[in-house]
Amino acid sequence: MVKAYLVDEGNDWDLFLGCLTGTYRATPNQSTVVTPNMLTMGRDIRLPADVIYGHANVSNATPKTAC
Repeated sequence: MVKAYLVDEGNDWDLFLGCLTGTYRATPNQSTVVTPNMLTMGRDIRLPADVIYGHANVSNATPKTAC
């Protein structure tokens, strides 16, 4: 993932790691179907597009776990 995103950045690749990690943390995992933000903070972050355009699925509820 890092190599594909930073392929054309040359020597300035470290300047773009913040954007890459933010994207990774906001993407749902295939096996858990939950984002890393939800797992660590208990909520999803609001991305700039969510603030500008609104997002119908914004939820601050904790994920349901199987017992």
